[in-house]
Amino acid sequence: DGDTARAALANGPIGGAAARTFADGVHFGTALAMKDLVLATKTTELPALEAVLADYRRAADDPALAQADISRAAARIRTP
Repeated sequence: DGDTARAALANGPIGGAAARTFADGVHFGTALAMKDLVLATKTTELPALEAVLADYRRAADDPALAQADISRAAARIRTP
């Protein structure tokens, strides 16, 4: 479930990025989040993070979200 996934991510190497994803007004750009996810997935096989990276890549394809706060991209990703 979502709470379990959030707790697992918060306690892992991308805990800061995971926390920013669910915060409001953190002023951390979507492109920077993607950079961090790319670095994390280059070092080891992390299927969950690879899925997150794919979601952020799709969000960043929208020019309005590429430099926008990560919370806006996360909201777009969570919208079915």
